[in-house]
Amino acid sequence: QNKRRILKKMRAVIFVLFFTCSLAALPQCQKDMLGMIFDAKDIGTFITTYVNSGHGLNQLGNMGICNNTPGKKFVRLEFGASELDFGLCGPASCSVSDYETLKPTLVSLSAKAGGKFQLLMENATFSSPATEANFSGIPAGGWVMISFLIVMFLLCVAGAVTEYLMIQNFKTKAKFRFSTYVSAMEAQNGYLEIEEQTPVNSDTTEEEWQRIESNFSNEYMLRCMRVYNNMYPYQRFLLHFSLLSNGYSLTSSRPNEDKALSIFNGIRVLSICWVMAGHCFSTTTTGSLVNLEYTKSLINNYPFLMISNGSFSVDTFFFLSGLLAAYVITKKLACVCVRTAAQSVPLAYLHRYLRLTPVMLVVIMVSWKVVPYLGDGQLWNGTTDIYLSNHACGDNWWRNILYINNLNGRHGSNDCLPQLWYTGADMQMFLLVPLMVMLYVTVHKLVAVFAIVAVCVASWVHIWVLSVNNDYGAFLVQPDSQQFDYYVSPLCRVSVYMIGMLIGFAYYEHKVNGRFSGFTDAVKKNARLRWVFYLAGFGLMQFIVFCVWPLAHDYGSQWGKQTTAAYLAFSRPGFVIALSMIMLPAVLGKGSFLRALLDNYLMGILSRLSYALYLVHVTVLIIFWSALDYGWTVSYLNNFYLALGVILTSTLIATLLYLFVEM
Repeated sequence: QNKRRILKKMRAVIFVLFFTCSLAALPQCQKDMLGMIFDAKDIGTFITTYVNSGHGLNQLGNMGICNNTPGKKFVRLEFGASELDFGLCGPASCSVSDYETLKPTLVSLSAKAGGKFQLLMENATFSSPATEANFSGIPAGGWVMISFLIVMFLLCVAGAVTEYLMIQNFKTKAKFRFSTYVSAMEAQNGYLEIEEQTPVNSDTTEEEWQRIESNFSNEYMLRCMRVYNNMYPYQRFLLHFSLLSNGYSLTSSRPNEDKALSIFNGIRVLSICWVMAGHCFSTTTTGSLVNLEYTKSLINNYPFLMISNGSFSVDTFFFLSGLLAAYVITKKLACVCVRTAAQSVPLAYLHRYLRLTPVMLVVIMVSWKVVPYLGDGQLWNGTTDIYLSNHACGDNWWRNILYINNLNGRHGSNDCLPQLWYTGADMQMFLLVPLMVMLYVTVHKLVAVFAIVAVCVASWVHIWVLSVNNDYGAFLVQPDSQQFDYYVSPLCRVSVYMIGMLIGFAYYEHKVNGRFSGFTDAVKKNARLRWVFYLAGFGLMQFIVFCVWPLAHDYGSQWGKQTTAAYLAFSRPGFVIALSMIMLPAVLGKGSFLRALLDNYLMGILSRLSYALYLVHVTVLIIFWSALDYGWTVSYLNNFYLALGVILTSTLIATLLYLFVEM
């Protein structure tokens, strides 16, 4: 009843608003206000004002129709940090400062209602929404980024044209003569892969050429040309940007990829979709919502825990990063001398930095310097100011490229693109991988295992102490310190990464040295044992995600301090252990259904886009949310369509990033 009473009073505000404004505004604004209210001949204009204004909390009105009506201008009334607002369609002669002058009058009127209504009016502010894209306001940095993207596009197109012409010349035998065999060993150097050695020279008959063209792709032919160095320098330069080669890299299978581990491609894709869906749902439950009561009940629903308690999706990335990094680096360093292995450590750091940083920097600069000037809407200025403004990106972008943005203390909420805390944490934990591998291959394997276990124990103790001393919550993030000191902290996430490393070492021992063959043979041969792993892993995973249901149902309640500390310390390691149990039979070649679902051509392509997807999806979501001209109605169907649109749009942008920048 209280909320209904507030809604009725908010409707009355629209009528009172223009009258009080006419008493305090500037002369022209006063004249237009009085004429609109008291001129019977202008009743149509008054109706237009009422219809296109909001009629209640978070009903934003119709900005487009209002601004397109002669003599009208739209303004937005915001109620401080309460995330409540509505729109007003008033005279075009009235500025935001004119409306601000009526605030004392509105506060005095709302004092009669008292309670929450008076508090809302005391915190009310007026703003003028962005009515059109401000291309002229793009700063110099924005034009630099636009120029850079244009240059990259032209280079990629020129590279593709060059590659195509060289392939055609190769086919016609006009410029290339071959007198030696092309060795399959050159495939390891990135040149080509063939099953048999094929002699090709200028005397090759047309029938032989047709057979070669049917057996080998354009990629094969181009790599043949690269072997023989018959290129001009500009051709070599342009081929590095070729869309044809980049597209081949995205869509082709990789011969050196471990087929058993390729099942994790699907896990990576499902996890990034979980992340994007979670961000879409969480964003729409904190903005300008029309159905506040339903939103509250939705958050307390049992199925919604997959979203509200879905941060475990990020832990799968930490786990996979640790597993794959440990396995790949161990495989490379185990067959070299100690000195060479030691020299490879800084190169591993440099390689990872150069692989991840350029595309991230492009996303940051475009999101910061270009995106805020490309759109309009009632929420545009306010939302982009939070995530993409000079305050957020201008002060903190350098933290991102140094990968220390998650170490920003209490200022973490002001980071540029808040999802990039993950890149910082992942890079910081990767610093341990080459060091642990060095211990593993040069000192003793048990020393490395002991060091990893010690890091895990230290992390769990750290989480336990933080949780008990700061009264953390098990469901969602309760005090602000939990976001910065626990959720984004590498000290609290590192145990998941270390578990991934342990499993990577174990897989290396099994794959290369044949260890654990008794256990793996039992899993392969015993279907019941495989089902034990499936059911135990799935059950543990469901328990970890949904055991907080009582806290979600009775929001605000909490477990005891020790129980909460135990959950925060061990739930994330438990989740990735459960995932490992489910995936074990599939990695060993069993579980045909899982392998068909997770290890296929489409999953292989999408998994290569997962990093770019993670970088861009929040910007896509911000653009959509900022461009809204109406309050959002939360429902499973609406939010599903939103998440689907964000995922598809982000996939398209991520593909362009992969083709033009990341490769």
